[in-house]
Amino acid sequence: MQTEVPQSLKQVLVGSKLTLLAEISHYQLWFPVSLSLNNLGEFSPKLATPEIIDVTFCHWVNVKNC
Repeated sequence: MQTEVPQSLKQVLVGSKLTLLAEISHYQLWFPVSLSLNNLGEFSPKLATPEIIDVTFCHWVNVKNC
């Protein structure tokens, strides 16, 4: 299988600073992600050290109180 990403989308994604969220129990892990293109023209993601947030007493419904 081979996919091709339109050039206009490549320009937006390459060099972008993205964030990936993983939730484990009452912890949120926010991973900084950056994308680059390798020699074959494929995306190569790079994950950085995550920020870990304990959200035991903080829920989205009362986020103003956190």
